[in-house]
Amino acid sequence: MAEEKRVRQNGHSQKSEERQLFEVIMDIRCRYREMTEYLKTKFSRLEIQPENFGHKIVTFEAEPGGLNVTESGLHYANFRYRSVFYFERLPQKHLALLVLLVQNWLDRFDDTRREAKLDRPKFEVISLDDGTHVNVDATVDFLDPAHLVETPGGQLVIFGKEYDAGTYDLLIAETLEEIDEHVANPA
Repeated sequence: MAEEKRVRQNGHSQKSEERQLFEVIMDIRCRYREMTEYLKTKFSRLEIQPENFGHKIVTFEAEPGGLNVTESGLHYANFRYRSVFYFERLPQKHLALLVLLVQNWLDRFDDTRREAKLDRPKFEVISLDDGTHVNVDATVDFLDPAHLVETPGGQLVIFGKEYDAGTYDLLIAETLEEIDEHVANPA
């Protein structure tokens, strides 16, 4: 029994470590996930139940990045995708609020939107119950840049070097002496 408990604990620990490793490797910002979590915090104000909300990514493509090194790492690709957020039986009186919440989140937190020239969100509305409730499909386009970090054993090989997604330390020298010091004594 004690051995079985230890195996379960070790199995749980191993799964937690694998999950943490995956989260570190796949450290690419996902605006879709961020907006989903934000909208969930607004259910009470919108007077909808969690079961009346759904979401999915309907198209997804990877396009080349600039292959330039930024503060976030090597800009390898951009993930461009379209998502749909479903709201069932939303009180019609909250339709304008929903539209404003979506637009406000995009204005505040989607820093790639303007440069990527993404389409404005679109809202398809179906009236229910003589107009007192509506079903709404909100279609939102996103673009998430994928930055990679040179990592021994990385999953991606680019220009003969191994990379993974993750955090990146970019050293910016303010003087030539700092460059000389770093080259002489790399960390």
